[in-house]
Amino acid sequence: MKIEDIEGIGPVYAKKMIAAGVKTVEGLLKVGATPKGRKELAEKTEISGAL
Repeated sequence: MKIEDIEGIGPVYAKKMIAAGVKTVEGLLKVGATPKGRKELAEKTEISGAL
């Protein structure tokens, strides 16, 4: 399943996540499984970890 298929992830966030290497829901789950992964993704994408 593509990252864009998640409700609430529009084209702007999808583009940032894809640029950070997260292209699928499975990839997001893998990266987001640890606090370190979530922090790194937030820094790479400039998307707040609070979202």
